[in-house]
Amino acid sequence: MPPFPHALDYLWRTYGRLRSRKAMGYAGPEPIQWIDMDAFVRRTGITLAPWEIELLEDIDNIYLSERAQVPVLADDVSGKSLKNPDASNVNKTVVRKRG
Repeated sequence: MPPFPHALDYLWRTYGRLRSRKAMGYAGPEPIQWIDMDAFVRRTGITLAPWEIELLEDIDNIYLSERAQVPVLADDVSGKSLKNPDASNVNKTVVRKRG
């Protein structure tokens, strides 16, 4: 893997800020949308060039693609993913006994 390009560190931090504000959808993480980027730019005063926005979209598309390829298995006691121990409330299965 090539070394991280430190000149793009600000974009990586911007992506992290945008991604951390997105809610999980029913089927997993929601994509970062134009309205999210627009609000970010307006509220922070940070100006993003078209190529920077395109790069943020590309990073998010890669993230979503990778997340879609990893099956999430949750044990029904803790709700923690067997593949990803940091996922606590992902795809829980509720089983109720008829009594």
